[in-house]
Amino acid sequence: MTIEAQYFWLQPDEVAEARALWRNCVDTQIFGIISELAQATNYSIDDLTGPARGHDLSRARMLGYSICRNRGYSLPQIARAFNRDHTTIMHGLRVHEAEK
Repeated sequence: MTIEAQYFWLQPDEVAEARALWRNCVDTQIFGIISELAQATNYSIDDLTGPARGHDLSRARMLGYSICRNRGYSLPQIARAFNRDHTTIMHGLRVHEAEK
């Protein structure tokens, strides 16, 4: 099975773009989590990992942080995947927990 077969929902150019985006990611499964989060929230992967700070977008990111943390990823791993600092992840996890 080739890598492209595992990402059957992406076009070949999108697979190449995703690989470039996630080449520094510690665990490629985080890519799957963020990809599913993007589909569920109607935000793009670029939105979730980019610099925008809208309220709803931030809440979607915080949900992603929580999902990754619950699956055992470290703060630095999550931070790298979302292009954030680990302290931002800590804050997001606290805010997400407080809003439950």
